[in-house]
Amino acid sequence: MAAILLLHGLWRWAVLIAAVLAVTGALTSMRDSAGVSRAQRFGFWYTLALDLQVTLGLILWVGEMAWRFHPFLAFIHPAAMLAGLGLAHVARSRQRKLVTAGRPSMVPLALYIASLAVLVLAIPTGRV
Repeated sequence: MAAILLLHGLWRWAVLIAAVLAVTGALTSMRDSAGVSRAQRFGFWYTLALDLQVTLGLILWVGEMAWRFHPFLAFIHPAAMLAGLGLAHVARSRQRKLVTAGRPSMVPLALYIASLAVLVLAIPTGRV
């Protein structure tokens, strides 16, 4: 479990970088039609990275019986991460549908920002 915890801790940085790229991609795709395919790629990589992170977290949560730990790690962190994952997938879905329809929208951008905000707020610090 120590190796999974280390990977989970390191992979968080890949998720955060992918989230920032998804946000900037969604922002630039509203101004520049050439950035739409790039925005879709960034959204894909963000949801993929977050899927892996949540999977690792769930393995840790079940394997370590984390519900016995501090309430933040036991309930708030997993629930918030699942909420962030849901927001990211809804953003990705909306982004694909809007690109197919050929019209830009702020909805994916707002959802990616909300997902990133939830993730950042739910990252455990040394205080827990």
